[in-house]
This record gives sequence, C-alpha cells and structure tokens, in this order.
Amino acid sequence: MIHRAAFVLALALASAACGHSLEYTPLNAPPRALAPRSPESVELLMATRPSRAFVEVGLFEIEQRSPTSGGTPEMLAKVRARAAGVGCDALMVGEATERVQSVTGQSYGTVHRGGGASYGTYQGMSTGSVNVVRGQRAVCIVYTEPQTTVTTGVAL
Repeated sequence: MIHRAAFVLALALASAACGHSLEYTPLNAPPRALAPRSPESVELLMATRPSRAFVEVGLFEIEQRSPTSGGTPEMLAKVRARAAGVGCDALMVGEATERVQSVTGQSYGTVHRGGGASYGTYQGMSTGSVNVVRGQRAVCIVYTEPQTTVTTGVAL
C-alpha cells in the first residue's frame, strides 16, 4: 500500500509540473462591451499591425511549466482560447521568450550580469543539464469599430 501511495504522489507531482502557466493583465478599457466569441474568430497577427483603429485591452503571458510541455502551437491555441473568452478581436503576438528554469549537476562556468539581467555561461559542465522553458506574449486588441461586411448581389 505504501508503494502505491508513493506512486500516486509521484504521478501527481509529475502532472503538476506539466502544462503551461497563463496570465492575463488588463491594460486599457475596451472601446465597446466585450462578449465571448469562438477561438477561430480571434485573429492572430504575427508580423503586422492591423490597419483598422484598435485599443490594446490586455496582455497575455504564457510559459511552459517544464521543457516537455507543449511548444508554440499549443501555447498559441491556449492563448487564443482564453482571448476568445475575454472577447478580444485579435492578438498581436510578440517574439517567443526563453528562460533557464533550472541547472543541475556540477559546473565550473561563471555567471555574468549585463543589462539588468543575469545569464550564465555553462562551459565545462561535467555532468548535469540546463532546462530551458519557452514563453509567449500577446496583446489583446479590440477594434474601435465593429467589422463591417460587404455583400454583393444581383437584384432581380
């Protein structure tokens, strides 16, 4: 029975380390009332800004909980689903981020400081590993005017 309890505990701890952490920070008041929508209707903008007027309503930040968590496609799908729940018209997606989560083993490298951030050089590591997790930031935008649809037809 003790072995089974230890197994269940180990499985629970391993499951807790999987997945992603996702945070939303409101930034500005939306230009109109927001309502949930389908994730597919939330535009993903990677390299361009929309030509229509918009307000940056909030910031999404997602990060892997472990290096084995799903990568960019899974992270973008989760952010898009959450953005749909908030009522975002589109997401302006920034560049991916990477962060050293943990270093294990023995190292005789050095840690340098620069630009307010610490980073390490792990040259000469004899044993161990460096775990790097990825993240993504995206800004929730809401257009100031709703999308208008143009219909064409033949009147009889």
